[in-house]
This record gives sequence, C-alpha cells and structure tokens, in this order.
Amino acid sequence: MNIFKKPLNYKIINIFSKEECNLILSDFEKNKNHIKINKEHGVERISSYEIDSRYFSKHINDLIKQKVKEKLHPITKGKIGMVFGVRYSIDTKSHMTEHYDCNTYSCVISLNNEFNDGGTYFPFSGDLLKPSVGSGVLFKADKLNSYHSAHPITEGVRYVLVIRMEKLNSIFVFLKAICLHFIDKHIRKNKEKYYMKPKLVNLQ
Repeated sequence: MNIFKKPLNYKIINIFSKEECNLILSDFEKNKNHIKINKEHGVERISSYEIDSRYFSKHINDLIKQKVKEKLHPITKGKIGMVFGVRYSIDTKSHMTEHYDCNTYSCVISLNNEFNDGGTYFPFSGDLLKPSVGSGVLFKADKLNSYHSAHPITEGVRYVLVIRMEKLNSIFVFLKAICLHFIDKHIRKNKEKYYMKPKLVNLQ
C-alpha cells in the first residue's frame, strides 16, 4: 500500500474581495525592497521571492487578522503562525519546489490572475489547483499527502499570500519538522515512484 496516496482533504475558501487583493498588492509593491529569497519560511531550496507580513502596513495586517478570525479559525481552531507574500516571475523565480510546510494548516491565497500556468500542485494525486482571485487552498499541512509545490508560471507575475495556522506547541512542531525532513529526502530521491502528472482541477 502506498501511504502517500490517500486523498488530500482540502477546501477552496473565498477569503478576500478583488478590491482587498488589490490593496494587499499595492502594499506588497510599496515594500518591494524587502522581497527576497527568504529562509525564514523554509530552507532556501523551497523559497521564492517572499515578503514577511511585518513589512505590510498595519491596515493590511489588521485586514488579514480579521479574515483569519472570520474565515479560517472556525475551521482550523488554530492560531496564526507565519504570514507572508510570495512573488513568482519569469525573471526571478517562477516556482517553488515540492516540500512540507510542517505546520497544522496552510492556506495559499491567490491575489491576482495576470499570469499563465502556475497553481498549487500536489504531486501524489496530481491535483493542480488555481483558485480565483481572493480565494485560497486550505489544507491540513502535517499529513504525508500534503507534499506540495508552486507550479511554474510561464508568463506574467503571480502573487500569493500564505497563511499558516498552528495547533501544536513549539516542541511538537520541531519534532514534526524533523520527521518530515527525512521523509522529504526520501521522496525527492524517488520522484518517479510517487509523482503523478499535474492535472488541473475544475473548481467551478
């Protein structure tokens, strides 16, 4: 039995309006000097051009907290962990390689649609998810089948906001991260055994 093949339970949730997404993007660009390959959210091989939420304005951070309280907390019952924005582009980095997040829940929210291809890819099922602007993919990030990546874009610039929710204390998070690190190494050595070709999931 392939223990990685259990179907991943994810939800597509509308978090922000298009107008709110534009406000976040505007804030994002005002602070673009802080956008960088950022090891704070994972090892460098799984990083892209990222900006931590501490560089967002108070108004935007308050908006994010409000939406977490209204939309995500009722489902996850967790507290906010990391919050950061990611910018994918052809001239910088177009993707993020497969990885585990190591927290309890992750939500990857689409902030724009001016790009081609891209999306959140779960290689064990082949599911490729591209939610509409303002909607996010919420998934249980500490499961073996939650291994995922940001699929490469081929044109334009893709912006996402990542919100991670945690229910465990720091000791358990650390131990979980160690275990998933070794599993990740095994998976990367055996991609052809585990990976399914990407297939775009119809979210309508």
